[in-house]
Amino acid sequence: MRKLWILFMVILMVVSSAQTSRAYVYYDDILDHWGELYIDWATNDVRLFKGYENNTFKPENSITRAEFMAIINRLLGIQKRSTSKVNSNFKLKYSDLTKEFWAYEDIYKVIHYIENENMPKVDIQWVFPGNNFKPNEPITRYEAGVLISLITSPPVKPLNKKYTDLNSDMKFYKEILNLTGNGIVEGYEDGTFRPWNNITRAEASKIVKKAYEDLEYLKKDQLNINDLARFNLLKEKPLFEYGNRPRNQENFDKKFVDAIATLEYISFIGYIPHAERHLYDADPIGTLWQLKNDEYYNVIGVNYYLLSYDNSLLKERQRELVVEAMEYYETMENKENIKGMANFIYISKDKINAKDYISFLEKYLNLTLDNNDAIFIGTELVGQYMNNYQYKKALDLSQYILTLNKDIRLNAQLILNHGYIIYKDSGVNSAVQYLSKSWNNLKTNTSYRLYSEEIDLLFTSMMKQLMKK
Repeated sequence: MRKLWILFMVILMVVSSAQTSRAYVYYDDILDHWGELYIDWATNDVRLFKGYENNTFKPENSITRAEFMAIINRLLGIQKRSTSKVNSNFKLKYSDLTKEFWAYEDIYKVIHYIENENMPKVDIQWVFPGNNFKPNEPITRYEAGVLISLITSPPVKPLNKKYTDLNSDMKFYKEILNLTGNGIVEGYEDGTFRPWNNITRAEASKIVKKAYEDLEYLKKDQLNINDLARFNLLKEKPLFEYGNRPRNQENFDKKFVDAIATLEYISFIGYIPHAERHLYDADPIGTLWQLKNDEYYNVIGVNYYLLSYDNSLLKERQRELVVEAMEYYETMENKENIKGMANFIYISKDKINAKDYISFLEKYLNLTLDNNDAIFIGTELVGQYMNNYQYKKALDLSQYILTLNKDIRLNAQLILNHGYIIYKDSGVNSAVQYLSKSWNNLKTNTSYRLYSEEIDLLFTSMMKQLMKK
């Protein structure tokens, strides 16, 4: 039986390997071609293009308007830029496109996206004038470039390059230069762009791959106040009020520790093993409530764990526990005796109304001496101010938060948050100028080279998303 099983596994591996090798396609006519890597990516990695039956790609052949639109539609789908919701009243303006045509749906969706969802919105007849789309005609370098420019983003740095055969009066002159600035298209060594040449299949593979890379910057929405959870600033939970235990409460401390150890264990493992049950509290929630009834001094610690684990709590009771803990904290003479209060405030977010939450955030921010807590809670408060359109308050607080931090990665995120507030308060240009200047300043930091890839991605993404506005 063992030999049969081994034989079966060997056969399975061989079949699997054969299927994998058949899935990968290499074309006989792209060896040593300048576009080899682009074609390989476009046909194997993302499967936007297809080759021909005789195992060729024909890289120097032209590509039709319909074929290019179909590829763009697939690209938008892969990058989650297309939408399944299409206005039922939307009609194509070209009389030679019918629903029977093989690429009708692709063309329809791309044109709908460009005219209704993309920014800036463009009339497709500015690109393809007239009443006929002529889907089977080869698409030119200019037409393909314009289409790609309408779904990608502007470059973050200005471009000084010009083409000798492009006139600044052309409808999409700026868009072609933007594509060049993004590295999506290139001209020729003689300084020409040759806009009316038909684009080749190899050139189309390259422009689509570069467009794919540009769309990566638009994937994650950066136009908001990003919370700081990934920086692990709130490392402590509010367990005890150190140095303030009344006499004769040592036994209560032990009950509290046993109860929270049980809750944490169940949260992590899911259950208490039968052989270990004698080591844990059989009713940890009940123990916490009993401690409250017995006026256990550790008000904040007990309330924190009840709010975290007692799923039977009604909304009003949750609010009472939050208010009780916050009011107790305000009366403490030595507030440094309890750690993790910022964590308590943070978990209260969905347990009280927005007005109370803002009040607690403001109070705690004025009371805490811990920089990490102030940065985290301050950023939470900035987000609340933004929700209420209090941009000036948000700007002032954000500027203060920036003075509290030394870590370059965290500082980068705080700068991006500040840039978003500037955008909402003063517009795109002001935000982009601030981000560009701050980005350059970060590059002078000795730690920048360690995190340059991460930081550059964040700043490029946000600036491109702003400029798309």
